[in-house]
Amino acid sequence: MAHDGSHVLGTVISTSKIGDGLAPLSIGGCMPPRSSTSGLSRASGDTLASFDEPPLTVQLDDEVLGSGQYATVRLGRLSTGGACAVKIAHKQDPDAVELAQIEAAALARVGGAPATVQCFGVVDLGAGVVEPWGQAAERMAKGQGQWGVVLELCHGSCWELMQRSRAAMGAELFFAWARQLTLALAALRSAGMAHKDIKPHNILLDRAGAVRLADFTAAEFSPAAVAAMRVRWEAFNPNSYPPYVDFSGTVPYSAPEALSPGLERTAQELHKIDVFSLGVTLYALFVSGRDPFASVKSGLEQMLLAGRGAFWEWEERQALAATPSAPQEASGGLARSLSLGRRLRRRQASQEFRTFLSGEPLPAGVEALLRAMTSPNPDQRPDASAILQALDEMELEIFEP
Repeated sequence: MAHDGSHVLGTVISTSKIGDGLAPLSIGGCMPPRSSTSGLSRASGDTLASFDEPPLTVQLDDEVLGSGQYATVRLGRLSTGGACAVKIAHKQDPDAVELAQIEAAALARVGGAPATVQCFGVVDLGAGVVEPWGQAAERMAKGQGQWGVVLELCHGSCWELMQRSRAAMGAELFFAWARQLTLALAALRSAGMAHKDIKPHNILLDRAGAVRLADFTAAEFSPAAVAAMRVRWEAFNPNSYPPYVDFSGTVPYSAPEALSPGLERTAQELHKIDVFSLGVTLYALFVSGRDPFASVKSGLEQMLLAGRGAFWEWEERQALAATPSAPQEASGGLARSLSLGRRLRRRQASQEFRTFLSGEPLPAGVEALLRAMTSPNPDQRPDASAILQALDEMELEIFEP
């Protein structure tokens, strides 16, 4: 989801474009304290969002923050005086309205989770009153009014920051973002759901420089979560929405099993899908600086590669293909294949690791963690607790005497 396109220089984010008077903020000064795995017990699988906030109204600004196939994001002003982003579904497209329902339901389900974009509710543009999604779900389902999801205003994406300041993409920021996003995944698992479209473009930065997981239109819920939600919100039946039962997400960042839509999955199975995508995302942001399978132009070929979980194999070959090698007696494709195979075995034997985009050495433990997170076999991927434990142990070794 596109936001205000704030200017990023080095590691400083300026929010002057929207005129809210915020001073530039240094990401380096926004590192959260180390969080222990005890933070994973904050919510149970059936916890629903609380809507005790006083009613709000929102007035749309003329500024368009972004536009896509299914929605347009406009700048809004809340009656409390703050700025917000209003994601307006294209009313003429039934899929767009259903995707808005899915996103609003997901944010209501996981309301207040760490490192997720804040949702104030939904708004019928004709009335301008912000309502809890559950209160408006039936009218949205019947197509009564034109609706928008009212979200906190974020200030650019992690992808934009990486492109503008690769020097910032080092160990300190890696551990901060990895921890924040892992806590978000833990909260999603507790709520019985998965984001299912985690990628750098969907991870935004808030006014303090912390990450915010956004765009929940591809979210998937476990059967237990759907049943719990329907007790309170009877009108919500995601399995009746074609966009929900079809594949939603971004193929190069998707786990192999995510490419098989229409299956009912437990909260843990959904969690492992998000773990895979987070591993790919962290690698793209901090190591490769590009989307996975970026040089593959065929969508079908990308689907085949993602379907067999070839992410790490592909990245390994891309890195090795760029490494100079001695001339071989063989010629043509055979020589290149033999050379690549020898370099692959040599690299594995010597344990030569890559670097962060900042130029800092990539610790062996970080590469091992990313490899585990992107395993084609979901049973071999660590869960949020194991990821946080690994991050804690590595940080003690890397940053503390």
